[in-house]
Amino acid sequence: LEALMPTRRERQWFHSIALFYFLVGVVIGLPLWWYTTSPEQHALPTEKIGAIASQAITVGIDVAVLNLDPKLPKEDIDSLKQSLYFKAADAQRSLDAQHQVVAAASGRDSETRRYTALPVRVDYRFYVSDASGQVSKDVLAKGVSSDLDHTLVNSDLFVHLGGDKSSAVRHNVESAYYFVILPSGSKGLENESTKLDAVVRAITERNIIYLRSLPTEKMTSIILGILQEQLVKPPTLQAIYSSVWWKGSNTEISMPSTTSNSTLVDYASARAEVAKLRTYQLPAAPGYEITVTLVSPYNVEPSSPPCLPSTDDWMWGPGNVSNLSFGEWLQRYVNPGLGDLKRFLNLNLYSQYLYSVMLDALEWSKLSKDRTHRFYTSAQLSNVLNSLEAYLGQHASERSLSNETNGGLHLVVVVDTPTREYNATKRKPLRFHISGSSRADPPSSIALVPQWGAFISLDDVDISLENLGGVLVNTIRSFVGLSVRSQDIVSVGRGGSEILLESGSVKGVVVKWELDLWLRRRAIESLSTAALTLTSLVSTIERVPTMVINFEVANRVKSAVSAWSEAVSELASPPSASSKNPGARAFIAARIALENADAAFFDHSLLDLLYFPSDQIFGIYVPLFAPIGLPLIASGVAALKFFLRKGAK
Repeated sequence: LEALMPTRRERQWFHSIALFYFLVGVVIGLPLWWYTTSPEQHALPTEKIGAIASQAITVGIDVAVLNLDPKLPKEDIDSLKQSLYFKAADAQRSLDAQHQVVAAASGRDSETRRYTALPVRVDYRFYVSDASGQVSKDVLAKGVSSDLDHTLVNSDLFVHLGGDKSSAVRHNVESAYYFVILPSGSKGLENESTKLDAVVRAITERNIIYLRSLPTEKMTSIILGILQEQLVKPPTLQAIYSSVWWKGSNTEISMPSTTSNSTLVDYASARAEVAKLRTYQLPAAPGYEITVTLVSPYNVEPSSPPCLPSTDDWMWGPGNVSNLSFGEWLQRYVNPGLGDLKRFLNLNLYSQYLYSVMLDALEWSKLSKDRTHRFYTSAQLSNVLNSLEAYLGQHASERSLSNETNGGLHLVVVVDTPTREYNATKRKPLRFHISGSSRADPPSSIALVPQWGAFISLDDVDISLENLGGVLVNTIRSFVGLSVRSQDIVSVGRGGSEILLESGSVKGVVVKWELDLWLRRRAIESLSTAALTLTSLVSTIERVPTMVINFEVANRVKSAVSAWSEAVSELASPPSASSKNPGARAFIAARIALENADAAFFDHSLLDLLYFPSDQIFGIYVPLFAPIGLPLIASGVAALKFFLRKGAK
């Protein structure tokens, strides 16, 4: 046995080998394992994210009052500016008080309450100028007219506000609201039997409001009423920002017993309006993929032609344009109407036919009592939609491999007949009873499905190829949050002053005051949504410290924070003589912030690893490394002891 024992030289050799492998494992293997298994984690600007989520937003609004009435005393003009500032400050304090009461009574967790309590303040900057005598009497005699609009827009009155170039007032020329005081008997300030106090003009270059010359207190009430209730709507802006942090769409307010309900009418109604819009309109997004689909309503007799044509050259439009494919028709009659929106949103329009699908095959429509039309109730339409979605396919955004987070919108055009002629005795038009399930509800040719799209009945009765383009454009505008309304007479202020709101579109372009209101509302919503997304990402990372944050995600977050700060700065819009619209720039910056925040939050690299609780890590690594690590450590320790004893001798 003694002869079989290893010699001292052999033992030295064995221990040298063991020590070599031990050192390789400690010096090379362990760091290499640590490097390859540690998640990639780039630093995020968490402090800046916390700061923007806690930052109040200020919206700067320039309001210029231009007097063209030579009989208005100078003292009244001077006191008007001071009166406007006092009344606007009172209105803002009242809104802040209402908002704080609602936020305190919301009953939600402290973090959510802290964010919803952040105020959105409107900073009015009033400029009052006397320009009487600087407009020709012939133009002024025409009163509210396009000639007066053209004269004011093309003159220097709006730029210099009645002064010369050396005394020009610095203000945002393009985005300002210009209240022009006209003599009391001016033309255009009457509508049939109604005596109007103001007219909000529907033009695309400037925000012009013509005002009847009245006492100072009356004009102050009218100007602030128009701004607060129609053109700016501070309570709605506040409700939009807070609504993103709501959990659900419930707007019921649990009020303390000592609070009067009358003090919360304005803000409470704004919250209810915003909650209703959020359940109907598409949420804020960098862009939308719009798919227009042609389907047939029901089976036809074998002797009748098919509802959908077999060729793609059957469409016609205004101007006797014919032989158009569906895609060409959309480009000619729908795409131009979206030009004003395409300046700010990525709108992609797609078209498709569904030859193999008929609505009656999915759900039978009902025949009206007077046998004049067939219809679907709202309950039936839900069944149709659920079955039809399997045939509609995915939106292009869902098929795309890019990181864009565009929303989707489906517009289903139900084609009753592809010809110009319509014979009501052979085929009953399709209608929708969208108010409820009762047959007594008024029928409609359009059924809007909240946050999804719409069904449109094309039957040459209410809707034909001649007006279908306008219907599609208005439907798309309404879903992205741009109101579609006709001119209307409304009452504003405490005195119930009658004003005329001219709205709609001018040659397919949205009027200036409606576009500015939409840009401001969507910018606030995008900022609030981006702040919520970024804070949610930071909160998730705090709960899962080992989450992968690669270079691209970190850059997206930094870009979102930078764009967010830029948008807030543009909304505040300090006075400037620049003609560029700060509201448009704020909207673009807010859209970029939302796009980058969404792209970072939904990036697939965040799920590159399986995230286990820390107490389960040992259960994963011990069975993997124990069979190799224990012998390596034991042999390494034995080798160290051997050489240490040898050195001691």
